[in-house]
Amino acid sequence: MKKFSKSFKVIFVLLILIIPALSGCGGGAMYWYHPNKDMQTIKKDKYECEAAAARYSADMGKAGKEEVISKRLKECMELLGYTYIEESRIPKGAARIE
Repeated sequence: MKKFSKSFKVIFVLLILIIPALSGCGGGAMYWYHPNKDMQTIKKDKYECEAAAARYSADMGKAGKEEVISKRLKECMELLGYTYIEESRIPKGAARIE
């Protein structure tokens, strides 16, 4: 019985350490970033992508469906050359938007 108890403790500790790492907990804030665009352009692009994503969601009969809107927003921003990355990976002082 003692051996089972020690094994259980080891597994429990490993799960405590591994699950947060796999789920991305503790990561920094995430931002849309483009190395060659200023803040005004970034805001305009994000606004246009959000509007297009909302229209797409409504056209699909899923108005307001967060999964549909988020996926379409991501696709739109990436087509414009943006990356969605942690703040720590963005050059200091560079324009970015949540």
